[in-house]
Amino acid sequence: MAGTGEPPVPPAPPPAPAPDASDLDAPARPLDEATRWRMAAVATALAVAFALLSAFVGDRPPGAWELVTVRRATDLTDVVGYPARGVMQLGTIGAIVGVGLVMAWLTRKRLPPVAVITAGLVALGIANRMKVIVDRARPEGVRLREAQDGFGYPSSHAAVAVAAAVVLTALVPRRWRPVPALLAAIVAVTRMHVGVHYPLDLLGGALIGGAVGLLTLALLDPAHR
Repeated sequence: MAGTGEPPVPPAPPPAPAPDASDLDAPARPLDEATRWRMAAVATALAVAFALLSAFVGDRPPGAWELVTVRRATDLTDVVGYPARGVMQLGTIGAIVGVGLVMAWLTRKRLPPVAVITAGLVALGIANRMKVIVDRARPEGVRLREAQDGFGYPSSHAAVAVAAAVVLTALVPRRWRPVPALLAAIVAVTRMHVGVHYPLDLLGGALIGGAVGLLTLALLDPAHR
């Protein structure tokens, strides 16, 4: 109203446009140099976090909370557990190679499947080497659904699944990006369900997978061609 001395109220900003369906389904784009450097920096931070976690778990027995968590996971009903154990195979290098071959057949491109398989192989190699170095036993006194030898930290299944998921997330359209992460999470939780890993084993594997996956993207940029 004129004469009140109050400043005019600015108009409300227009609502943000809804995501375009075509953008959600658009193929992945090549990474710019700044993004690749950021990925390398995050990969380095994850590697440092893994080193610190390894030093922590290597000097201490598993905490009571870890054993309780594993027991609760093993109590998961087999109605859910059996399908999850099928998904769990995505944490094996054979399954990752299979995914890569399917990608090569569908896309007729070489670099994306090479990136997925490379990330899985590197993550597996690091995880298996660190098992011997850290020397952490697997859970005891829990229900075992899968015979497993050797040491538990870090989880190679989690490392392989997360490494492949990170690369795949950067390659698939936005609409499908949550799927690789969800599958990797199922792989990790199911490793507790079958009674062979503590939670920190899975965290260690996930840190390896995250670092390797991001470094693979930064070096290869598989969406480039």
